[in-house]
Amino acid sequence: MNRVLICAGLTVVTLTTACTRPTHDQATLDSIKTEFLALMQTHPARTHHALPKGEWPHVIASLHPTFVSVDEQGVDVVMKPALDGGYGYYVPKNGRSVPRPPEMYSQLDEGIYWYRPH
Repeated sequence: MNRVLICAGLTVVTLTTACTRPTHDQATLDSIKTEFLALMQTHPARTHHALPKGEWPHVIASLHPTFVSVDEQGVDVVMKPALDGGYGYYVPKNGRSVPRPPEMYSQLDEGIYWYRPH
């Protein structure tokens, strides 16, 4: 019985995390970055600011994120939240700084990162 529960638990964890992957389509990445930069212009937040769904740009909304936020650091699109950081896209405001902790982030394109739990 314990093996069945362990296998069922591992299956659930695998299924819930296996679908959370970044896009590698260059046109989509370019559009995401353009929309991120526009959000930084239209929402110059000094603190964490979650955007209402109705304010999400088209391409970002088409990714079906859980939430989108803007702060003084950049734009964060959370695809799947988790206690250990979750999964999502991040574009820093200056376009060049590597987010911390660096082992959580992988660069998808210049200035756009995918993050995952560490």
